[in-house]
Amino acid sequence: GAYSESASIEAFAAAGVDEIQARGFHTFEDVFVALSKGAIDYAVLPVENTLGGSIHVNYDLLLRFHGAVHILGEYTLRVRHT
Repeated sequence: GAYSESASIEAFAAAGVDEIQARGFHTFEDVFVALSKGAIDYAVLPVENTLGGSIHVNYDLLLRFHGAVHILGEYTLRVRHT
């Protein structure tokens, strides 16, 4: 998503990690595949959006990849459109 990189930087900084290597993927499914195969260690993905509601595709992918990927935390990114 458009704000996932910002959320990644802020979430890991809040956990005491000063530097991350952000990597883009074409689809959310590509992220889940990379996680399940060990190509990446962590991912930050949206599951809710105050304007658009639930990101249903990611809930579906969590079910599909159950046991292969795990939720480790939650981070709320405040987005202001000015």
